[in-house]
Amino acid sequence: MGETMNGLRARWDQLNTPVKIVVAVVAVVIGGLLLLELFPYLIGVLGIAGFFALFAVPYFLPSIIAFVRRHPSKWAIVALNTFLGWTFLGWLIALIWALSNNSSANPTVIVNNTTNVASGDGAVAVAPPPPPAPQIGDVVNGHRFDGTQWVPLALEGTANREALSSGPGSGPEEVAWIEEGKGEEEKRD
Repeated sequence: MGETMNGLRARWDQLNTPVKIVVAVVAVVIGGLLLLELFPYLIGVLGIAGFFALFAVPYFLPSIIAFVRRHPSKWAIVALNTFLGWTFLGWLIALIWALSNNSSANPTVIVNNTTNVASGDGAVAVAPPPPPAPQIGDVVNGHRFDGTQWVPLALEGTANREALSSGPGSGPEEVAWIEEGKGEEEKRD
């Protein structure tokens, strides 16, 4: 029997695509006519519940495949299969959809860890150093760092004058030294 199947398969592979389509259509038509002739006998032997069970599994095959594969669109496939599965095109679309790549079941995980990772050529990647800590007087995005916080440049002069005028040693000469940008070290000299 194995040799017969191999011979049929070799003969089928030699046929052109249009011939294969004609053979498939003829097989479906003959199978349908045979089923119509055997329909009363199938119901008599299997009963109505058995008959429907016999045809429910192939009919809902796309839905079954979608649930087994845990497809992310399994409920949409069930809806398509239920309402349009009676048309061969609807059933075929549901089957192809159920067999398609279900990417959320196997998500792509990207690990962004560059510390001590050896590549194929033996090179080791090292994480970039952290950004430097801000220094007093640094200006970033319109703000100057005063040692404890970022002060907007627009408010810098008035805020510093008000803060300095209320503290000890806040005479006019100290405000002048700070406005000129000289540090405490230079003032003491």
